[in-house]
Amino acid sequence: METGRLPAREAAKRELSKGAYHENDPNLLQRALDHVWDWFGDILSAAAGASPGGPAGLVVLLLIVIALAAALWWRLGVPQRGARPADSLFEDGPRSTADHRTAAEAHAVAGRWNQAVQERMRAIVRSLEERTLLDPRPDRTAARRTATAAGPSRNSSRITAYPSASSPRFRTPPPQPEPTPRSSSPLPTC
Repeated sequence: METGRLPAREAAKRELSKGAYHENDPNLLQRALDHVWDWFGDILSAAAGASPGGPAGLVVLLLIVIALAAALWWRLGVPQRGARPADSLFEDGPRSTADHRTAAEAHAVAGRWNQAVQERMRAIVRSLEERTLLDPRPDRTAARRTATAAGPSRNSSRITAYPSASSPRFRTPPPQPEPTPRSSSPLPTC
């Protein structure tokens, strides 16, 4: 007995659809995880093929990325979970000149000189703002505040904290004449 192609296919389909053949099939979660791992493997093999040095180069690149992430984590600290309230910086509004001076003195007494200088600078700026010589703007840098307080100048559009190469501090001195020898003899005298 010879069976045609279509009837044989239908018979095989009926036979293979029986439950006995599907007892050990993976469940839906296992199939989804297999699909994810296959996808991840495809990505890694594509990345290994594109990275210099193949799989070893990919491992080195991953180690560099992990080291950079660890350095950033160490330098910047743990990310803050909650947002700070908007008014937590200044409870009573902007601080006065006297408040900044008091804080500067407290920092100086404690030996925290960086903070003392910062508070003293803030006190100077707040004093200028209170006397309406400066308009209150929180985004202004110390260099910009100093330049604004000093008034307009020839070069007010370009304010730098460091002197440029053309400033007098970095100019080369004029050449000096070479000293003339005292004797015409090439040998030193004793």
